[in-house]
Amino acid sequence: MFIFKEGGLNKISTVEERLATLEAMACFYKSQKGECETKIDLLFKNVQTQIQSLKEATDLAREGIDFRLAQMNEFRNALKDQSTTFFTKAEHILFMDKVNSDIRELRESRAKLEGKADQTQLNISLIIGVLGLVLGAVSILHSILG
Repeated sequence: MFIFKEGGLNKISTVEERLATLEAMACFYKSQKGECETKIDLLFKNVQTQIQSLKEATDLAREGIDFRLAQMNEFRNALKDQSTTFFTKAEHILFMDKVNSDIRELRESRAKLEGKADQTQLNISLIIGVLGLVLGAVSILHSILG
């Protein structure tokens, strides 16, 4: 409206013109007020939608972080279990020394057993020896008596 640009109501001379201008301004204000209220309502709805979207995004991010933290806690617990159930390198060295000592003793025992005759071989040798003695005695008796 040109009235606002040219200095306002002071340049209007008659009361009727002022009244008409005021009525026109009131109509203009009402129309602008409705548009402003509509725009404010739209802006309010837009802001509410953005706030709701931010809440949803925050909830999704929280769920993702909670899931990742739960996995990290599982991994941490697995490492803790591993450290409590596995034995250390020093314990491993002591254990391997004991195992190697036992293996060495078993090898030596097996070697001793392989070097010795078993009971059946000893019995067979004893029988052959006794038979040899008996045959030798018979042979000596046969040559003396015979």
